[in-house]
Amino acid sequence: MSCLYRIILPIFLLFLTITVHGQPPLDAKKIDSLYENWKNSNLDDSIRVISIYHMADLLKKNDKDSAEALIDDGIKFAIEKKINSLAYLGYSHQSIFYKKTDFNRYVQLRIKSLDFIDNDSIKANELHNIGRFFKRNGEVEKALKYYRKCLQLASRNNDTLKIASVCNSIGIAYKNKGDFENAINYYTKALKISEKTDDYILQGNIMNNIGVIYKKQKNYSNALRYFKNAKRLFQKTEYPKGVSYALNNIGNTYMIQKKYDLALSTHFQSLKLKEHINDRFGIATSYVNLSDIYIPKKEYKKAEEVLNKALEIAQKYKYKSILGFIYNNLARVGLNTNELEKSKEYLEKSSQLTQEIDDIELLMETTGIQYQLEKRRGNY
Repeated sequence: MSCLYRIILPIFLLFLTITVHGQPPLDAKKIDSLYENWKNSNLDDSIRVISIYHMADLLKKNDKDSAEALIDDGIKFAIEKKINSLAYLGYSHQSIFYKKTDFNRYVQLRIKSLDFIDNDSIKANELHNIGRFFKRNGEVEKALKYYRKCLQLASRNNDTLKIASVCNSIGIAYKNKGDFENAINYYTKALKISEKTDDYILQGNIMNNIGVIYKKQKNYSNALRYFKNAKRLFQKTEYPKGVSYALNNIGNTYMIQKKYDLALSTHFQSLKLKEHINDRFGIATSYVNLSDIYIPKKEYKKAEEVLNKALEIAQKYKYKSILGFIYNNLARVGLNTNELEKSKEYLEKSSQLTQEIDDIELLMETTGIQYQLEKRRGNY
């Protein structure tokens, strides 16, 4: 442990029974015991590292900086003693501090942890998850980089389920880039592999994604067929999140077909499920989808209301991949209510996001609304 902690910890322990900043009092005796374990060179090295991690756990709500410093000490010690599993655990543990507050730091720590994973299955899962983090942040090329590493490792170990799952993720990344041919190729490969297993949730996810491609290609009957098959599989396995996303896609298809009443009913079913399972990203998505229906129905007040709810969630949890679409729909509301300056402000925010994230759909949508705005202002 650093010299600083040798000096301050005994003093700090005197105050642990006092509630700090509204936090519950800490277990001073427990922390003191763990600290003694950490200092005891006669104990097994693994026990010493686990003790300091446990100390960090107890301290993190009251003193995050101290907790992180303790984990740093544990990681350094684990690396020095070549205990890779505990170095990995330390980085993973530390990353949780930043999951909701600092995406770059969070992912940086997850990437560092890769060097200390000896198990190929765990490493493939970590690579896949890092790809997902980048994808959700709109960094598609970085997502593809880690997906491909995962696929290479899973293929080497003949991990059927992981191959199918990461092929599905690669398909999603290509879809976001507007490369539907590569997307459908990877989805088809994923579905073919997954059908050899009893993982109905994975099969449902892939069917959902194939339906999205058909929807974009305006083949609505095929799109609905895949979405409804996905919903059936999700219901079979009692997977509410999957059901909610299948309903989401069915509602979007009805919206495109201008079957607005059916679309609204389906999206409200989806929203109810997402609220029940506290799927924040999904809730924000449902609000955007509802606005997509309210705008052509000229119910602009309702559209703005749900978009502001979506905006609050997306900004709080830094959901960049959906934030641009929220700004665009708020800009569309401004266009239709003749609030052109407000529309311009939202479009500027959306345009800034198109430079930060790799999403061809967002770029095309933003460009289209910008053209409409300039036309209204007499510039075309």
